Amino acid sequence: MRDQISHQFAIEFEERYGLNGIAGRYVFPEEPGFDRLTLQHKVWEIYDTEKHPALLDARVQQFAAALNHPVTLEQIRENDQVCYYFATFMQHQELLEMLTVYEKLAALNPQAAAQLRFDKDDSKEVLDVVHGMVSGFSPEDINHYLESFRHEGGFMALEQTPKEQARMVLTTRIKDQIGDIPSWRPATSTLEKIWEQVKQRSPEIDTGVRQP
Repeated sequence: MRDQISHQFAIEFEERYGLNGIAGRYVFPEEPGFDRLTLQHKVWEIYDTEKHPALLDARVQQFAAALNHPVTLEQIRENDQVCYYFATFMQHQELLEMLTVYEKLAALNPQAAAQLRFDKDDSKEVLDVVHGMVSGFSPEDINHYLESFRHEGGFMALEQTPKEQARMVLTTRIKDQIGDIPSWRPATSTLEKIWEQVKQRSPEIDTGVRQP
Protein backbone atom coordinates (compact mmCIF):
# COMPACT_ATOMS: atom_id res chain seq x y z
CA MET A 1 0.00 0.00 0.00
CA ARG A 2 1.08 3.55 -0.70
CA ASP A 3 1.22 4.64 2.94
CA GLN A 4 3.70 1.85 3.66
CA ILE A 5 6.17 2.98 1.00
CA SER A 6 8.93 5.45 1.84
CA HIS A 7 9.05 7.34 -1.49
CA GLN A 8 12.38 8.94 -0.58
CA PHE A 9 13.86 8.67 -4.06
CA ALA A 10 16.85 10.97 -3.48
CA ILE A 11 17.89 9.19 -0.29
CA GLU A 12 17.46 5.79 -1.92
CA PHE A 13 19.54 6.88 -4.94
CA GLU A 14 22.21 8.35 -2.69
CA GLU A 15 22.49 5.16 -0.63
CA ARG A 16 22.32 2.84 -3.64
CA TYR A 17 25.40 4.40 -5.23
CA GLY A 18 27.28 5.46 -2.12
CA LEU A 19 26.91 9.19 -2.78
CA ASN A 20 27.02 12.15 -0.40
CA GLY A 21 25.24 15.48 -0.26
CA ILE A 22 22.52 14.58 -2.76
CA ALA A 23 19.41 14.14 -0.61
CA GLY A 24 17.82 16.34 2.00
CA ARG A 25 17.82 14.84 5.48
CA TYR A 26 15.49 16.67 7.82
CA VAL A 27 14.59 16.56 11.50
CA PHE A 28 10.87 16.07 12.24
CA PRO A 29 8.88 17.14 15.30
CA GLU A 30 8.60 14.61 18.09
CA GLU A 31 4.87 15.02 18.51
CA PRO A 32 1.86 12.98 17.37
CA GLY A 33 0.85 13.52 13.77
CA PHE A 34 4.10 15.18 12.73
CA ASP A 35 6.33 12.20 12.02
CA ARG A 36 7.58 11.98 8.44
CA LEU A 37 5.30 9.19 7.19
CA THR A 38 2.16 10.75 8.68
CA LEU A 39 3.00 14.10 7.09
CA GLN A 40 3.75 12.42 3.78
CA HIS A 41 0.37 10.69 3.83
CA LYS A 42 -1.34 14.00 4.68
CA VAL A 43 0.35 15.70 1.72
CA TRP A 44 -0.77 12.94 -0.65
CA GLU A 45 -4.34 13.31 0.59
CA ILE A 46 -4.32 17.04 -0.05
CA TYR A 47 -2.84 16.57 -3.54
CA ASP A 48 -5.76 14.31 -4.39
CA THR A 49 -8.57 15.32 -2.04
CA GLU A 50 -11.31 13.99 -4.34
CA LYS A 51 -10.05 10.43 -3.79
CA HIS A 52 -10.14 10.78 0.01
CA PRO A 53 -13.81 11.05 1.08
CA ALA A 54 -12.99 11.57 4.77
CA LEU A 55 -10.84 14.61 4.04
CA LEU A 56 -13.32 15.96 1.51
CA ASP A 57 -16.15 15.56 4.01
CA ALA A 58 -14.09 17.36 6.66
CA ARG A 59 -13.54 20.25 4.24
CA VAL A 60 -17.30 20.46 3.58
CA GLN A 61 -17.97 20.56 7.32
CA GLN A 62 -15.38 23.31 7.77
CA PHE A 63 -16.95 25.24 4.91
CA ALA A 64 -20.42 24.87 6.44
CA ALA A 65 -19.11 26.11 9.79
CA ALA A 66 -17.51 29.13 8.09
CA LEU A 67 -20.85 29.88 6.38
CA ASN A 68 -22.73 29.21 9.60
CA HIS A 69 -25.16 27.29 7.42
CA PRO A 70 -25.48 23.54 6.67
CA VAL A 71 -24.38 22.53 3.19
CA THR A 72 -23.64 19.25 1.41
CA LEU A 73 -21.08 18.42 -1.25
CA GLU A 74 -23.91 17.84 -3.74
CA GLN A 75 -25.29 21.33 -3.07
CA ILE A 76 -21.85 22.82 -3.53
CA ARG A 77 -21.37 21.10 -6.89
CA GLU A 78 -24.78 22.23 -8.14
CA ASN A 79 -23.89 25.93 -7.87
CA ASP A 80 -20.88 27.24 -9.82
CA GLN A 81 -20.42 30.26 -7.57
CA VAL A 82 -20.60 28.23 -4.36
CA CYS A 83 -18.26 25.68 -5.93
CA TYR A 84 -15.76 28.47 -6.62
CA TYR A 85 -16.02 29.74 -3.04
CA PHE A 86 -15.56 26.20 -1.74
CA ALA A 87 -12.43 25.68 -3.85
CA THR A 88 -11.02 28.98 -2.58
CA PHE A 89 -11.89 28.00 0.98
CA MET A 90 -10.13 24.64 0.58
CA GLN A 91 -6.98 26.34 -0.71
CA HIS A 92 -7.02 28.66 2.30
CA GLN A 93 -7.44 25.75 4.72
CA GLU A 94 -4.63 23.83 3.05
CA LEU A 95 -2.41 26.89 3.24
CA LEU A 96 -3.04 27.31 6.97
CA GLU A 97 -2.41 23.62 7.68
CA MET A 98 0.73 23.33 5.56
CA LEU A 99 2.16 26.62 6.86
CA THR A 100 1.84 25.22 10.38
CA VAL A 101 3.72 22.10 9.28
CA TYR A 102 6.34 24.13 7.42
CA GLU A 103 7.00 26.46 10.36
CA LYS A 104 7.60 23.45 12.61
CA LEU A 105 9.99 21.92 10.06
CA ALA A 106 11.74 25.25 9.50
CA ALA A 107 12.34 25.68 13.22
CA LEU A 108 14.04 22.28 13.37
CA ASN A 109 15.91 22.71 10.06
CA PRO A 110 16.92 26.40 9.95
CA GLN A 111 19.80 25.99 7.48
CA ALA A 112 17.59 24.22 4.95
CA ALA A 113 14.72 26.66 5.49
CA ALA A 114 17.03 29.60 4.80
CA GLN A 115 17.75 28.18 1.32
CA LEU A 116 14.14 27.62 0.27
CA ARG A 117 12.63 30.21 -2.06
CA PHE A 118 8.84 30.09 -2.28
CA ASP A 119 5.70 32.14 -1.87
CA LYS A 120 4.19 31.54 1.58
CA ASP A 121 0.89 32.95 0.33
CA ASP A 122 0.64 30.32 -2.40
CA SER A 123 -0.99 27.14 -1.05
CA LYS A 124 0.40 25.02 -3.90
CA GLU A 125 3.99 26.16 -3.33
CA VAL A 126 3.77 25.66 0.44
CA LEU A 127 2.37 22.16 -0.15
CA ASP A 128 5.15 21.39 -2.65
CA VAL A 129 7.82 22.54 -0.19
CA VAL A 130 6.46 20.36 2.61
CA HIS A 131 6.17 17.46 0.17
CA GLY A 132 9.78 17.97 -0.86
CA MET A 133 11.00 17.97 2.72
CA VAL A 134 9.06 14.86 3.81
CA SER A 135 10.26 13.13 0.63
CA GLY A 136 13.91 13.84 1.40
CA PHE A 137 14.70 16.20 -1.48
CA SER A 138 17.40 18.81 -1.00
CA PRO A 139 16.55 22.53 -0.81
CA GLU A 140 18.21 22.97 -4.22
CA ASP A 141 15.97 20.32 -5.77
CA ILE A 142 12.84 21.71 -4.12
CA ASN A 143 13.65 25.18 -5.47
CA HIS A 144 14.32 23.75 -8.93
CA TYR A 145 10.97 21.97 -8.93
CA LEU A 146 9.15 25.17 -7.97
CA GLU A 147 11.03 27.20 -10.59
CA SER A 148 10.15 24.64 -13.26
CA PHE A 149 6.44 25.10 -12.60
CA ARG A 150 6.80 28.87 -12.65
CA HIS A 151 8.51 28.82 -16.05
CA GLU A 152 6.47 30.54 -18.74
CA GLY A 153 5.17 27.93 -21.16
CA GLY A 154 5.56 25.07 -18.69
CA PHE A 155 7.85 22.04 -18.88
CA MET A 156 7.72 21.74 -22.67
CA ALA A 157 9.10 25.26 -23.12
CA LEU A 158 11.57 24.75 -20.29
CA GLU A 159 13.12 21.74 -22.01
CA GLN A 160 14.26 23.97 -24.88
CA THR A 161 16.29 26.34 -22.69
CA PRO A 162 20.13 26.17 -22.57
CA LYS A 163 19.99 25.47 -18.82
CA GLU A 164 17.73 22.47 -19.38
CA GLN A 165 19.91 21.22 -22.23
CA ALA A 166 22.88 21.28 -19.82
CA ARG A 167 20.84 19.17 -17.39
CA MET A 168 20.16 16.65 -20.14
CA VAL A 169 23.86 16.38 -20.93
CA LEU A 170 24.68 15.67 -17.29
CA THR A 171 21.87 13.13 -17.08
CA THR A 172 23.24 11.32 -20.13
CA ARG A 173 26.73 11.22 -18.62
CA ILE A 174 25.42 9.78 -15.38
CA LYS A 175 23.37 7.14 -17.17
CA ASP A 176 26.33 6.13 -19.33
CA GLN A 177 28.44 5.79 -16.20
CA ILE A 178 26.19 3.92 -13.76
CA GLY A 179 23.32 2.75 -15.96
CA ASP A 180 20.78 4.69 -13.96
CA ILE A 181 19.42 8.21 -13.56
CA PRO A 182 17.60 10.02 -10.73
CA SER A 183 13.88 9.23 -10.73
CA TRP A 184 13.01 12.72 -9.50
CA ARG A 185 13.72 16.13 -11.09
CA PRO A 186 17.04 17.25 -9.55
CA ALA A 187 18.61 20.66 -9.95
CA THR A 188 21.66 21.10 -12.17
CA SER A 189 23.79 21.51 -9.05
CA THR A 190 22.60 18.12 -7.78
CA LEU A 191 23.38 16.44 -11.10
CA GLU A 192 26.84 18.02 -11.01
CA LYS A 193 27.42 16.58 -7.51
CA ILE A 194 26.34 13.14 -8.70
CA TRP A 195 28.54 13.32 -11.80
CA GLU A 196 31.61 14.48 -9.89
CA GLN A 197 31.29 11.59 -7.45
CA VAL A 198 30.70 8.84 -9.99
CA LYS A 199 33.41 10.28 -12.22
CA GLN A 200 35.93 10.28 -9.38
CA ARG A 201 35.03 6.71 -8.55
CA SER A 202 36.10 5.60 -12.04
CA PRO A 203 38.67 8.12 -13.35
CA GLU A 204 39.48 5.97 -16.39
CA ILE A 205 36.10 6.55 -18.07
CA ASP A 206 35.58 8.71 -21.12
CA THR A 207 34.24 12.01 -19.81
CA GLY A 208 33.23 13.27 -23.24
CA VAL A 209 29.58 13.85 -24.00
CA ARG A 210 28.17 10.99 -26.05
CA GLN A 211 25.80 11.88 -28.82
CA PRO A 212 22.37 10.24 -28.59
